[in-house]
Amino acid sequence: MKHLFIISQLLFLYSCCNKSESTIRIWNYDDFIKKDVKMSDIADAMTIIQPDSIDYKGARIVHASSFFLAGTEQGILRYDKEGHFMNKIGAIGQGPGEYSRFYQMAINEMERVIYVYRMDVSTLLSFSYEGNFLNKHSLQLPKKMAWKFYCLKDKLYFYYNIDADNESLPYMYAITDIIGNLLYSKLDESLDFAPGNYPSFPSDHIGLFGDTMLVWNQYSDTIYRVSEKGEEAFAVWGEWDKRLTPAKVEKEECNQSMIISTIFETVNYYLCIWPVSYTHLRAHETVLD
Repeated sequence: MKHLFIISQLLFLYSCCNKSESTIRIWNYDDFIKKDVKMSDIADAMTIIQPDSIDYKGARIVHASSFFLAGTEQGILRYDKEGHFMNKIGAIGQGPGEYSRFYQMAINEMERVIYVYRMDVSTLLSFSYEGNFLNKHSLQLPKKMAWKFYCLKDKLYFYYNIDADNESLPYMYAITDIIGNLLYSKLDESLDFAPGNYPSFPSDHIGLFGDTMLVWNQYSDTIYRVSEKGEEAFAVWGEWDKRLTPAKVEKEECNQSMIISTIFETVNYYLCIWPVSYTHLRAHETVLD
């Protein structure tokens, strides 16, 4: 059963019914028409959870089948599915088994392990479900500060923002084993920026659906599907004037672009979300022949 939490961002829905999985989709803005969005269109049920221990407004949330983690400035907190506090995972600090405020979380349900990725030092900490420190590993990542971090079976996936100020060929993602050995990394060879200072546009979510992820960066025309089987080109953006491009950023025209912060997959739709500060567009649903 899918649970959808209320969000304060705009979204549009792209129908994925009756589409061949072997065909690369082309997503054109002109294919979308304005339509009211119903929760029943995108979720079987909606659950509103009010945690009973602290105000965790703005916390990062990671779900397991029987609990969820809330990453807060006080550290990582574990709650059951009804929002009842269970325990804390490690602690914020500089001591053994502690982590700074620059961290991401992932859950290995097969091994009953919670991973904490220390973004600033490329270190992986392992904890039990009860919050006890288990191990520490150095990560062989191509660069620090991956923006998102996931665990699928016996592999860890790290996703990067585009840092146009410092990179001629930016990394999109890297894959390691569960003790930090690098297995694969991907560069985006399609981007070319003139020298200068550019803003960074984070991707808030990588689109985890079952055991696959939809992966993109804010400048790339291609959306990839990544799983343990590998990577495949899944969709491409068509040509339309709201796309973010290096040329628009260089000309300081990025506020006129639709900067997609989230793409995630459901049974019937692909949902794309963008912050309201970047555009005045309304919610849309695709209607295709």
